[in-house]
Amino acid sequence: MNPDRKADIAVIVTCHNYGRYLWQCLNSIQRQLLKPASVLIVDDASTDETEAVARQFPEM
Repeated sequence: MNPDRKADIAVIVTCHNYGRYLWQCLNSIQRQLLKPASVLIVDDASTDETEAVARQFPEM
């Protein structure tokens, strides 16, 4: 299987003040053998580290 191949799927991650779980979630998506075509992180003005964690994954 080609590790650079993109699947015809999108992953939508909803989070509000769940920054403590977001890194593990995005890391898991990143490690999949078949990469999603896009990843959309939906946040509603979190007041925790959610934005900082999401910025650690600019390739998504």
